[in-house]
Amino acid sequence: MKSFIFLFINMLIISGCATNSIEVKEGNGLVFNFKDKSSILASEVVETKRDNYNYLHIMKYRLEDEYKRVLFYEEVSTVDNYEFRYGALNTVKYIFNAKKVYPLYQTSELLMVQLETDLNQHVNIMIHSNDMENLSYVYGFSNYEFKKLSREMAKDSNKELGRLRYQGITLSKSDLECSRWSQSKLFLMPLTKRVNLRPNY
Repeated sequence: MKSFIFLFINMLIISGCATNSIEVKEGNGLVFNFKDKSSILASEVVETKRDNYNYLHIMKYRLEDEYKRVLFYEEVSTVDNYEFRYGALNTVKYIFNAKKVYPLYQTSELLMVQLETDLNQHVNIMIHSNDMENLSYVYGFSNYEFKKLSREMAKDSNKELGRLRYQGITLSKSDLECSRWSQSKLFLMPLTKRVNLRPNY
C-alpha cells in the first residue's frame, strides 16, 4: 500500500515548554510539533495558492510524496481586529459541508476527526488551533496513516482513540481540494466577527 512516510522524533524540550504547530518547512515538507513529539511528513510542496475573503486570509498548499499521493494543507487567519465567530471544528465543518463528525483524537489544540461530507465522502483531517485568530488543517490521509499518526500523538497519554467508521478518501495529482471556500458561502454564514476594542483615553 502506497502511503506517506512519517518520521517520528521524540524531542528534548530544554525550556520545558513546546510550541504546538503544524507547518510547512523547506526541505522537509509538513512538520507536526505537539508537546514532546514531532513528526515529519516525507513530502514536497508542489503548489501554493493564496485566497482572501471577508476578513480572512487563506494559504493553500498541495503536497505530494514520491508516489504522487497528495495531501492538502491550509492555513487560515483573520485580519486585525477580527476573530473567528465559531470554534475550529464548527468552522471546518461548514467549509467542508460536513454532515457528521467521527472523532479519533482530541486535545485542547488538536483535533483528528473523520468528516462525512454532503457528497458522502469521508475525509480524514487533522485540525490545529490555539487561539481565535488562526486555524490550520491537513487532510487526505488514508485510514492506515491517520491511525498511525493518532497513536503517536496519543502515546504516553491516558486518552483513548476513537474509531474510524469508514474508509477515508485519498487524493491524487488530478484531484482538487475538498474545502469549499467562496465569497457567497461566507456571505450566507460569516465566519468572523469584529473584536470589541477599548477606546483610547
